[in-house]
Amino acid sequence: MELISSMSNDAVLEYLDKFNCKHSNPRATLDIGFEDQKKLWLTLLELIADPKKKSCLASALNASKILTRNRQLMAQVVKRETLELLLLHGGITSEENLSVREDIEHRDIRAIDESLRSLSNIYLQCAKSDAALSLENDIIAGIIHQVKRYKELKIPLSVMSFDMRLLFLVTAYFPESR
Repeated sequence: MELISSMSNDAVLEYLDKFNCKHSNPRATLDIGFEDQKKLWLTLLELIADPKKKSCLASALNASKILTRNRQLMAQVVKRETLELLLLHGGITSEENLSVREDIEHRDIRAIDESLRSLSNIYLQCAKSDAALSLENDIIAGIIHQVKRYKELKIPLSVMSFDMRLLFLVTAYFPESR
């Protein structure tokens, strides 16, 4: 069965749960062809961007995290829009924009966490890509803005640690941004 963005939320969740369970080990290689990985990546981005698929968001981000382990794939498919979408779902925004972290009662910590994990993997795999280069200052400013609000927003340790990991990766790859 192939994942299609027009599937029902239940069918999407069933597919993603099987995929995530099968490929959760970071040391295992994916048994999916390169072209199929590209198709899956594009479908996952559609699902992540679709507000009607909110119930599938954390699972879709988990599956995207699994695909971000493939350096060759990331070198071909990561675009600025991809990073912006992951930053949005990770709650890394500038002061002018509302963050998904601010709605304490309705925020999805698992989705925020998976988004930050995907971003970290992307920066590990292809930090020198044009997309990554174009957003370094936005990421740093967004993380600094969020750090100031950790206590107020009751941010869990897992999110804080991935914020710091992402900040470390960006400043390590781009020393001029320190």
